Amino acid sequence: MFYRPILPNGKKVPLTWQIVAFFINVTWPLNNNASTWIRLIDRCRILFCVWLLATCILFEYQELIQHKGDIIIMIQISVTITVAAESLIRMCFMAFDKEKLKEYLKGYYLHIYFDEETHGTIHRRIRKQTMPALMYSYSYIATLISYLVGPMIALMDGQRILPFQMKIPFNYQPLLIYTIVVLLNWYIGILVVTNIISESYLLVTSILNLNDRLVLLEQDIMNLGDEVLKSDNPETIADVFCEKLILLVKRNEELFSFAEIVEAQFTRPLFIMMSNSALLLCLVAFNAHETGLDTENITYATWLSAKVAELVVLGYLGSLISARFDGLGNTYYSSNWEKIIYKSTNTEANIRTMKLMTRAITINQRPFMLTGMGFFHVNLGTTVTKIILYWRKVVFLVDNKP
Repeated sequence: MFYRPILPNGKKVPLTWQIVAFFINVTWPLNNNASTWIRLIDRCRILFCVWLLATCILFEYQELIQHKGDIIIMIQISVTITVAAESLIRMCFMAFDKEKLKEYLKGYYLHIYFDEETHGTIHRRIRKQTMPALMYSYSYIATLISYLVGPMIALMDGQRILPFQMKIPFNYQPLLIYTIVVLLNWYIGILVVTNIISESYLLVTSILNLNDRLVLLEQDIMNLGDEVLKSDNPETIADVFCEKLILLVKRNEELFSFAEIVEAQFTRPLFIMMSNSALLLCLVAFNAHETGLDTENITYATWLSAKVAELVVLGYLGSLISARFDGLGNTYYSSNWEKIIYKSTNTEANIRTMKLMTRAITINQRPFMLTGMGFFHVNLGTTVTKIILYWRKVVFLVDNKP
């Protein structure tokens, strides 16, 4: 039924729990041979989830209007509306264009991903580097759990409250109706959290695996000159260097092409996520400041820490991959190509070597940056820092209000 990526050795990819979360939020693609009934059921699941999130936003907005005189309640409702709206938009983009995600997964797992069986050391190193993403994923889950346990505790005290503050236009106090409404609210929370976790984790692992591919490319480029210099034939040494350099340049182009695919795949969710982050951070921080960090507001503390950590991780990875591509030109220049020319006696081959080296350096003058639909660059030095500083500025103003 569901599509499973294949490794170069023909085996199915072992999926981590963060990637399996795609199955829950109805954005994972189907197999090519999925029947018409399966595709119809999948489309109905998508429409149901879209309707559920849209209805939740509508009911929360009605609750917001009802409490327009209470700033604290308005802030709390605005937080959940913002998160739900972000998840709804991101889920719609992915759920109604699953073929694009399928093509991305196919290329990623075939050409970029380091599987444990073939590249055990690199795979384990990358898994360690994903620890920050794993930690903020757990923080999002902790936030979800805090929403889920509230109604259960209240029910034991004889109260029937909802996980999210919303105005439902019918009586939901009868036990059966209340149970159904709470379960639907829980499913909404699961949809929101799994959407955030799965898409963010796929982006993080994609960049980390691409980064290690670039590291291996850099090592091969740096060792190229010394490897070819071992040849004792001055007539063919430049030709051998050119042949090997051409293969490295082709790898370089393939990795740059995949980086552009990463940009195309994630530019819309990055734009939506980054655009809402400043507003969301300010809302959460303001609520925490006004109401304190007691047990009732632990939800906002965990969400705030998760969101800041996610921004920092994505900003760092955006800066990392940009710097890696920017440095390839210097790596080519440092490959001891001039020693090859000095040792070679073939003038025509020397000319080809210099032209090819110029070409290799030139193609890496193209800057690569993760962007949010071209409106801003995702990096730690500017965008992420500005968002966090803007949030801190709002908190400072609240702390010093008269």
